[in-house]
Amino acid sequence: MSQSHYECLFLLDSAKAAGNMDGTRSQLHATLEKYGAEIIASRPWDDRRLAYPIKGHKKGLYYLTFFKADSLKITEMEHDFRLSELVLRHMVSHIDPKWVTEMTEVAKDEH
Repeated sequence: MSQSHYECLFLLDSAKAAGNMDGTRSQLHATLEKYGAEIIASRPWDDRRLAYPIKGHKKGLYYLTFFKADSLKITEMEHDFRLSELVLRHMVSHIDPKWVTEMTEVAKDEH
C-alpha cells in the first residue's frame, strides 16, 4: 500500500454547493474517506462564471482538497466523483514529495 499526496480541484454545481457548504464538504470528505484517504486541507477556492457551459451550468464553485491516499484507490475514487450530481468536473494531481510542505501551506491559506 503506497501512500502518496494528492491535490484534487473540484468544479461543483454552485446551486447545490453554495447553499449548504457544510453538506458539500461532508459529501466530498465522505467519498475520499470511503477509500481511506487522509484529508490534509480542504476549502472552497472560487465561485465564478464558466468560460463555456458544463452540463448546462454557466457558473461553478471551485473547491480545493489536499489528501494522502493509496495510489491504487485513485481510479475508484475518480469513478465516484464522476457519478456525483454535485461534481461537474474534477482533476486529481499527484504531488511530488519535495513540494508537499509548500503545497499544503498554500492549501491551508485562506487568501
